[in-house]
Amino acid sequence: MPARLVPCLGFVAPSGMGKTTLLRRLVPLLCARGLRLGYLKHAHHGFDLDTPGKDSYELRRAGAARVLIASAARWALLAENVASPPPSLDALLARFDAEALDLVLIEGFRAGPHPRIEVRRGTPAVPGDVAEDAQRIAIATDAVTAPVAGAPPWLPLDAPEAIAAFVCSCLAEGRLARADPRAALRRACRRLARADAAPGAVSWRHGDWFTLHTTAAATAFTWALADELPAGAPSAARWHQAIHRHRPQAGAVVSAASVHAVAMSLTERPFQPRDEAGAEQFPLVPTVPTAAAHTDTVARLAAALGAAPVALVAGAGAYAWGETVSVAYARWHALERSARIALLARGLGQAPATDGLM
Repeated sequence: MPARLVPCLGFVAPSGMGKTTLLRRLVPLLCARGLRLGYLKHAHHGFDLDTPGKDSYELRRAGAARVLIASAARWALLAENVASPPPSLDALLARFDAEALDLVLIEGFRAGPHPRIEVRRGTPAVPGDVAEDAQRIAIATDAVTAPVAGAPPWLPLDAPEAIAAFVCSCLAEGRLARADPRAALRRACRRLARADAAPGAVSWRHGDWFTLHTTAAATAFTWALADELPAGAPSAARWHQAIHRHRPQAGAVVSAASVHAVAMSLTERPFQPRDEAGAEQFPLVPTVPTAAAHTDTVARLAAALGAAPVALVAGAGAYAWGETVSVAYARWHALERSARIALLARGLGQAPATDGLM
């Protein structure tokens, strides 16, 4: 994986506000300041960069899932994604060569934890939307009224030189840096250990790679999703690799042999949470029985998590996936809490036969 995560800055606005026009004026100014730029655009509709009738176009239509076109001047990789969920923003950013770039400009992708500039024409900010987007660092606008109190800085939309200076200042101050999820992996593993949920593991997917941190190791491990794992890899690595392969939108996976989840899993029946919060998140939690072949159990778990955000594995505990490490951990924690409540209810003689308890 790259030694650094390339900084990024988004530009968001409804269609027709002038995002692309601004970027076309901004890019040469930033390049003139010595920045090496990448560009990522979200397309709401289907698109094609190839030319009908060309060999590469026809072979892709014939079934090639990946087509790489190369010349002395440039190369382009076209990937078909018709049958798979859309890749996450992190997965797309991981496609860039971080060592060759100083900044990636993102057009669209309004949601997400990345910093962004909103483009507005003729619609000044009002007090009600000051806190609308916590990641909005500025508003590029042609409004002539003064900004409201507490609003992010206003930048003159028709003065791209001023916007370029603002972008370079933010980059130099580290405001466009991306948080390294490896730190989040370590924090999540420490929380698992404190919650008596060892052995446990947390993984993060970045492009065609995933990084795994376990409660038993002081360092993280990184492997390619498509590679055969080495003989000395932690046992959790095969489970997490299979989940990331089967569930491309799973940006992170948390697994733990927590006491209550393990006890609940031993029934080898689906678990129906009894508490209100758990039932709202997970109406029915699949439980994967242990197969004679370890690979069969791993495959069954990956399939179960294709239909639900959490699952139990008989004797092994709970698995949860999410778009981020924090979401995956929150789902695991909620499942463990629901399992604990169900077991306490069982001890009080209040657990029905449908909740997965013997």
